[in-house]
Amino acid sequence: MLMQNLNALNITQLHRLIFAVIFVMLASTTSAEHDKTDVVTLYNGDRITGEIIGMTAGKLEINPSYGDSMFLYWQEIAQLDSRYNFDLRLDTGERLFGNISKQDRNGYLQFTSIDSLREVALLEVVDLRPIEDTIEDRLDLRFDTTFYADPTTRTTSLTAEAAYESAGNRSSIKAITRNNFRETTDEGVTNTDTETSINIDLQHQRWTNRAKIYRLVTSNYSANDALGNEGRVTIGAGLGRYFIDRAGSQLSGALGAQVVNEKRPSEMGETDSVSSNQEVEAFMTGRWHLYRFSNLDMDILLEANIYPSLSDIGRNRGNIQLNLDWELFDDLYWTVQLWTEVDSGADDDANSIDRSFDYTVTTGISWRP
Repeated sequence: MLMQNLNALNITQLHRLIFAVIFVMLASTTSAEHDKTDVVTLYNGDRITGEIIGMTAGKLEINPSYGDSMFLYWQEIAQLDSRYNFDLRLDTGERLFGNISKQDRNGYLQFTSIDSLREVALLEVVDLRPIEDTIEDRLDLRFDTTFYADPTTRTTSLTAEAAYESAGNRSSIKAITRNNFRETTDEGVTNTDTETSINIDLQHQRWTNRAKIYRLVTSNYSANDALGNEGRVTIGAGLGRYFIDRAGSQLSGALGAQVVNEKRPSEMGETDSVSSNQEVEAFMTGRWHLYRFSNLDMDILLEANIYPSLSDIGRNRGNIQLNLDWELFDDLYWTVQLWTEVDSGADDDANSIDRSFDYTVTTGISWRP
């Protein structure tokens, strides 16, 4: 039933669905603030009093008592002081839950929990979040829209991403839709060709120690006109590890197996003739995230996935995504995005059509609330 419903959606309905999901996620993030009594002291001597929203990717967000929220570079912060509890993640993978207060010397904070009192260097902290009561308060959101246009080709890409992380697990959802419109002229007749690809990933990581191996459960729905993929659903499980997990750099990888149910045209070119196919695949994934802190931030994300079939030996699928982001203003980025997908089982030699490879290159503006 799920496959039938997803396959029945046209591209306009999919866009409306994704925008509706984004609207609900953004609306759900409104939550009660704690008192604006946190104090941030910078190395230049400035003191800012307000509500610490959190720190990630090397920038601390604080809502001061006298104005709108602002971002501070983590390496510029000398001291933090708050009477509220926080969740800290260190570059060793260790998680700390408790109160933070300032130390006499710059570059350190005093961490107090139920059973410990210790000094923590600020540069060892990768993430810092207030401990909230509701799921909505801990959602991380990202919304990108990029495009490429020339007189004969128009490509648009829309990405919506949300993640929730607690002490021992992380759950995320990422939805991407890409549309290619091509116009060709033959003997004075103009033809328009439209191709669409959709990819929705759900992932749940669970660990007892993030610095060691974590358990992974994953699910995916995808469709791609260029590869003859009329709808593919996968469910799998495996093990993963964070090899690098510190401010400025993160590298992780995972191995596992998954079951696949896909729909493909029975004969290439006949869109009304579709067959269902079930397979078992292995999966190997890798994710490398680099970010630099300066007046104009740079963010690089490289993700690669390989799916060798265990039931149809010789068939291999895979995809690579590269995102390059340069900050223009707060929450606004110039983005270059490259997406490549391959499927060795999607060839159609009989009709001399190569459906084994698809790629999209887009550039434009990204907004990250």
